[in-house]
Amino acid sequence: MTDLVKKVSFLQGMVEGMGISEESKEGKILLQIMEVLEEVVDTVEALQADQCDLQDYVESIDDDVAELEDEVFNCGRCREDDDDEDEYIEMDCPECGTEVCFPADILSSEETIEVKCPNCDYVLFVNDGSYDLEVIDEDEEEDESEEDDD
Repeated sequence: MTDLVKKVSFLQGMVEGMGISEESKEGKILLQIMEVLEEVVDTVEALQADQCDLQDYVESIDDDVAELEDEVFNCGRCREDDDDEDEYIEMDCPECGTEVCFPADILSSEETIEVKCPNCDYVLFVNDGSYDLEVIDEDEEEDESEEDDD
């Protein structure tokens, strides 16, 4: 971009140095061409700045979407290394078989929340009391399976 600005500035200097006047037909055309070139350079600079801003914005949205995907699609089994005490419910969608995870605190939320399969939009759960789910703590489940092995 700086190359374009330098070239147009150089041309402007040449036109001014040559003493081209607006009184000749050729002079009018050259001066108009120089004005158009200046506008083109200004427009390209503005577009380039807007493009950089847009690219930064899209990258931040991409980061946010990646975090949401991790939250929605990788719940319990990918959180084994996490130190937080959050519990998650894992279900297989009866329509398409996709494994769906959602936070267990949805069960006690006062808002009515629908949990839908991200693949086929099948409603897996609504916390309005019409569904019966049992929350299983993964640590307790592992302890029980170890006791069964004894």
